[in-house]
Amino acid sequence: MEVIDGTNCATITFECNGNLTCIPDTNLGFTTVVFPGWLTLTNHHGNFSNEPSPIAIAFWLEEKDFPDTSRNITFTNAVSSIELFYTSFVPISINAYDEDNNLIKSVTGPANSNDCFNTWDPLSVIASQNIIKRIKITGNACETGIDNLTVCTTARGLVAE
Repeated sequence: MEVIDGTNCATITFECNGNLTCIPDTNLGFTTVVFPGWLTLTNHHGNFSNEPSPIAIAFWLEEKDFPDTSRNITFTNAVSSIELFYTSFVPISINAYDEDNNLIKSVTGPANSNDCFNTWDPLSVIASQNIIKRIKITGNACETGIDNLTVCTTARGLVAE
């Protein structure tokens, strides 16, 4: 898993993980990101194009233990913002929750792909402090992919909104 570090932020590109491989927990230093039910997909067969990072994206398949229309991403330590690029045949949403499972913020993005996954749009959720413990991405299994997940924290005393 490739992680690009920055000041109080890190970007996960999903590179170097293999095709149809479970995404491992990823330590960013300030939090560990957990991807239950997510897989990487590599672009060796023309599955998608124009992605922000060179070869791999994250997506999910239909599974009996997970709902087909959504997947969570969790954080061991709360964060203040998440940004990602998405491609999807259907509209998507990102809901951000605090440690008590209260909805903090919600954003939506329109469907942006028709017959191939080649359009990538940014979507982000920003809180004024480190309170995001989980995001839920809603789309469709095999019809929604993400790339370049950027996770940030806010230094104490600063407001980033």
